[in-house]
Amino acid sequence: ARCLTDGTDVLRRMDDLLGRGFVLVLKSAPDAAQWQAWADALRTLGAQAVCVGDQPPTPQLLRLTEAEPVLAHWFAHHCCEAALVRPDHVVYGVAARSEDVGTLLNKACRQLPASTAQPHCH
Repeated sequence: ARCLTDGTDVLRRMDDLLGRGFVLVLKSAPDAAQWQAWADALRTLGAQAVCVGDQPPTPQLLRLTEAEPVLAHWFAHHCCEAALVRPDHVVYGVAARSEDVGTLLNKACRQLPASTAQPHCH
């Protein structure tokens, strides 16, 4: 997908914008309570969180505006609100509802090798 980020008018590939590492791609921005619930797991995974759409950005969340609605169609096709993307750009898993994102993140934390997992995952 080609996207714009906050404050720019240059289209760039999403892979180029996000680099390596886990990425939590959200259909809509989380509220403060959701963000707090996910923070430890995101930190443990070293994951970046991005939101597609018109929500205002936050310091923790990068907002992307798509040039074409590729991600919007992908979310609709897969009936989900969020996707956790692995460092190799393969989708690790999806959350059908925003309430399920914590479960998805914690599952990913548990599946990390013991030497890299942090005690923040539940």
